[in-house]
Amino acid sequence: MSSFQRYGPPSLVLSDGLVTVPLWAVTSLDLNRQYQYERIGPAEVRETVVVSGLLVGAERFAWRAALEALAEHETGTGAFSGPSVGAAEPVRQLTLLAESTIRTDLRIVALSFAERAERREVVEVTLTLAHAPEWRGGADALADAAVAGLSALADWEDRRGQDGRR
Repeated sequence: MSSFQRYGPPSLVLSDGLVTVPLWAVTSLDLNRQYQYERIGPAEVRETVVVSGLLVGAERFAWRAALEALAEHETGTGAFSGPSVGAAEPVRQLTLLAESTIRTDLRIVALSFAERAERREVVEVTLTLAHAPEWRGGADALADAAVAGLSALADWEDRRGQDGRR
């Protein structure tokens, strides 16, 4: 869509592999991790991600509808959920891509929108995502390591370009 051309790359992208929603001007991205310890055995970890950002331009309502569809698919009440035949339909996990992190196996647990008179071309969005892996694996750790490496490389390139060594 033309928003990418007008506003540049988004600050954050949320996708389930079929539907992709960009957020521009992300004002906050909070990663929260809560540990619950049992008397015997390992701790149970609960992770949530809270994102506040903007949907901008003429496509903002299409992006809003896409976010609502992603959230409704998680509950099985959306237009895309449809009746399942035989075995239950697998829930599509969401992936969050940002400059500071990549998170996989997420589900939307809260979603809110705000429109203000002083910001006519913008829809403010706040969403809470919970980490809900179908299986335990190292995908998140691998993704975080990749982000750290790419961020370090980008910082190194920026410093190298500022020193005039190119």
